[in-house]
Amino acid sequence: MLLLLDGLNGEGIGERLGIAASTVKNILSVIYGKLCVRGRPEAIALLSQSLRRP
Repeated sequence: MLLLLDGLNGEGIGERLGIAASTVKNILSVIYGKLCVRGRPEAIALLSQSLRRP
C-alpha cells in the first residue's frame, strides 16, 4: 500500500515487487474490497488518514 502513496501505478508496483502488472491489479482489487473502498483514490485517502493517527 505504501507504493500507492509513492504514486506508482500497477506496472511500477509490479516492477518493484517482481510480479506482473495484472497480478498487482488483481491484488489491489481484493485489498480495495476488504477496505470497502471503490478504488485507488479512496484507498490512498484511507491510508493517509490511518498514518496520521497517533
